[in-house]
Amino acid sequence: MKKGIFEGTSTNGNIEEAIAKAIILAKNKLKADFIVWNLDSVAGANGGLIHSNIVTVSIKAKGVNVKKIKEKEAKAIKNKEVKVKEVKAKKVKTKVAAPVVVKTEVVKPITKTLNSKATPAKKGTVAKKVAPKK
Repeated sequence: MKKGIFEGTSTNGNIEEAIAKAIILAKNKLKADFIVWNLDSVAGANGGLIHSNIVTVSIKAKGVNVKKIKEKEAKAIKNKEVKVKEVKAKKVKTKVAAPVVVKTEVVKPITKTLNSKATPAKKGTVAKKVAPKK
């Protein structure tokens, strides 16, 4: 934000005209679309042989270039949109894991049968202990 003190003069004693001239001068010098100003001083002269009625106004002004701010905001919004699109594109382009190949083996069925010589013990009988062979 640029700052400065600017003066406007009216030769017919009109304070509003002097302020308007000071504001126009501030806008032109600051190259601003929008200014904020405060009245700094008012001075004048009246009378004399030529019946002068001069008013000089001094203002303190701060200028803001609204067009540039809008352009910066538009660029910022555009950059955000581009970043969002890039993020979405990255999400779409993520690598998909390769399918997992599972190796399977064919299991052979068990073909052995139980020893047919073994017989279940009968009720009420005692099993004999057999000594191991040497």
